[in-house]
Amino acid sequence: MIRGVIFDLGNTLVQQVVDAQVSLAAVDMKLLPGARECLEQICRRLKVAVLSNTERTTSEELEQVFQRLGLDALGISLFTSVSIGFRKPAPEAFMQVADALGLAPAELVMVGNDPREDIAGAQAIGMHTVYVGRAEDLGAIVPDLVVAGVGALSGEALEALAFGNTFQKQCRHKEV
Repeated sequence: MIRGVIFDLGNTLVQQVVDAQVSLAAVDMKLLPGARECLEQICRRLKVAVLSNTERTTSEELEQVFQRLGLDALGISLFTSVSIGFRKPAPEAFMQVADALGLAPAELVMVGNDPREDIAGAQAIGMHTVYVGRAEDLGAIVPDLVVAGVGALSGEALEALAFGNTFQKQCRHKEV
């Protein structure tokens, strides 16, 4: 049964911004269309976390970003590679988030836009996966579900996430 969702940050929830020179806390971040609504719906039913590969931004600084975006009240757990010491696709990055949420990898869905870092990395430890992007960009990697944007994680896809002991059967290789 799916009990939690881990989201990538850049090009999944917000417009991609590089933090090599300055922390994301000092940058004006913009949510992608449908991201707020998706997070609000999913947070009502499941545990939610964000796992982002960052160059200098800590998890605490990412909390400042979520406050500015008005997402802090949703109770999303925030993790950056700087703070946890591992970058996706390392299994340790995903396991640290799973452990912090108190969930097994099989109880989690990773939602991200990078086939190797987000999808293949999560699949390597047994997580379900949702790829945000164009299916033709996946190459040989096969996620459980493909969506054009996080705003599409509603309707049938959201129901499968929220209630789905049959997530894989309902969504495997499906493009929404």
